[in-house]
Amino acid sequence: MAAGQTERPNETDTSVKTRARMTASVVWMPEAAALKAIELACGGSDPSKYARCFVDSMRADAASSEAVAFAQELAGSGRRPGYVTDFTEGGRVAVAHVAFPAPNGPDDRPNGAWLLVNGSPSIVDVDDLALLPETSVEGDLILQEIQRTYSKAGIYGDERTEASPAMMLRPGGGQRFPITYTLRNGCPSCEEVGNADSTSLPTASSRAQTSWDSG
Repeated sequence: MAAGQTERPNETDTSVKTRARMTASVVWMPEAAALKAIELACGGSDPSKYARCFVDSMRADAASSEAVAFAQELAGSGRRPGYVTDFTEGGRVAVAHVAFPAPNGPDDRPNGAWLLVNGSPSIVDVDDLALLPETSVEGDLILQEIQRTYSKAGIYGDERTEASPAMMLRPGGGQRFPITYTLRNGCPSCEEVGNADSTSLPTASSRAQTSWDSG
């Protein structure tokens, strides 16, 4: 599969055929006081037990079974436990805006994320840097020029605070999700470098843009 794409399921793709389609029922909107209480109850837990504590607390706060199952799936896939705050549908693939209330871990990832769901793979984190076209990133001459001044310049993942990225319908069918990335000098919270936008990845700017396509 090419980087930045989700594929149509095929006849042998049993993981997609057997997984229930995600809907807006996955959203959980806890009161601020309830979320604070959960953090106080689970924050002192051993990291290996935090996910179970958080999921159990969601269930106790009357989160839907779909919301609880999704939090469990996130934790089971090696991500931090999180919950869906907004769900945007516009075709076969939907966008789940996820909040991760736990403190940033060793990877220092932001606390808000856009996940493309209901495609194949069933969950795609647009800030999963392993899925970006590495050859384009490493071979970009303008980025190399930026790195002469900012030696650690690169893409480190962005805080996704809005409910959803833009979505466009492709002429031949499917959807396109243009995503903007910030080039920073060494870490997610380090200074931005550059000052222009472009549709290439990366660019001579603080923001590089690529597209995720669903077939």
